[in-house]
Amino acid sequence: MAMLNYQNWPNNSGNEQYLALKEVLERAPAQVCLDQACDKKTIPMQSGRSINLRRWTNPAINLSQTQVTEGVTPTARTLGYTDYTGQMVRYAELFSVSRYDYDLHPYDAVKGCTDVMVTTVASDRERIRYNAAVGGNNVIYNSAAISSRATVNGTITLGRIQTAIRSIRASKGDPFNQAEGGQNKEGTSPVEAAYYMYAHTDAEPDLRALPGFKTVAEYPSGKGMPFEFGAIQNVRIFTTAELVPFANAGASSSTLISTGTSGTSSGSADVYPFIICAKHFLTSITLEGKGARGFGNAKARVLDEADKSDPTNERIYISFDWYDLCLITAQEWGYRIECGVTRNP
Repeated sequence: MAMLNYQNWPNNSGNEQYLALKEVLERAPAQVCLDQACDKKTIPMQSGRSINLRRWTNPAINLSQTQVTEGVTPTARTLGYTDYTGQMVRYAELFSVSRYDYDLHPYDAVKGCTDVMVTTVASDRERIRYNAAVGGNNVIYNSAAISSRATVNGTITLGRIQTAIRSIRASKGDPFNQAEGGQNKEGTSPVEAAYYMYAHTDAEPDLRALPGFKTVAEYPSGKGMPFEFGAIQNVRIFTTAELVPFANAGASSSTLISTGTSGTSSGSADVYPFIICAKHFLTSITLEGKGARGFGNAKARVLDEADKSDPTNERIYISFDWYDLCLITAQEWGYRIECGVTRNP
C-alpha cells in the first residue's frame, strides 16, 4: 500500500516551513537609573538653545569681619555665584522597513521597530546622563598609589569609597536618603542616610565581598529603588549594564576583566567607573512638551506615504526625536572612582 510521506512545502523544496508564532519573545530592557540622581528642569519652547544655571555661593566665615563695633558699619560682602552652562541638543533615532516586509512578512516589523525604538531611546537618554557624570573633575583610583587610568590594577575597596564620601561631606553635600531605622525583623539591619553610587553589573561580586555590604533584601523595608543592588555604610549602590567601562584602559593584569582578551589571558584591564554623588550633583533639562509630545518635546512618527524622494512608497520610516541636556551642577558633590573588576571572583 502506498503512503504519502511528509515533504517540505512547496513540493521538493529545500526550505522547510515553520509556524510563525505571532507573539515575539521578550528582549533585554533599557536599564535607566542615573536619571533618579538628577535635578530635573523643564524649559519652555522658543527660549533659546544655550542654558545657564546659577547657584549662589556661601561666603567663608570670618567672625572678625562680622563682629560689630559700636557705631561702625560692618564691611559689606559681595554676593558670589557659580554658573553652569550647556546647550540643548536634538537627538533622533530612525528605523526603516521595506514595503515587501511590511506587506508580506508574518511579523509586524513596524510595531517591532516602534517597541525597540522606545527601549533604544531610553538607553540613549541614560547614556547622555552617564556621559555627563563621568566627565566630572574629581577622580580617584583603586589605590592611593595609583594616579592615572592607565595604571589601574585593582578592585574597589571600602577605603576608596569613604575617601570620596569624605570629600563630598566636607563640601556639605546632602545625602539622598534619610536613615532607615531598624525593625524587629530577622535578617535585617538599619540603613544609614546615604549617598548614591552607580556601577556596572560586572562589579557586583566585588561589591558583595566588601565588609558590611547588605543587599536590598536586608533593608528593614525589604524594598529598594529600580536597579538598587544594596548598601554599604552610608552609600546605596545601583548597578546597571548601561554604565560601560573603559575597555583595556588600565594596567596589564591576569586577574581583572580584560575585554581585549575575552577573559582568557592576561592583558590590559578594563577600567570601570564607580560614580558617587550627593543631591544636586547632576541636572537634566528637557524642552517643554504639549499633549502627546511627551518628555523633551519628543515626537514619534510613522512615515508611510509616497513622496518625491520615494514615489512608489518602497519604505516605511519610524522616527523619534527629542531635546535633551544633562550637566554637572556641583563638581564638589560628585566623585568618580576608577577600578578594575575581578575576572574570576
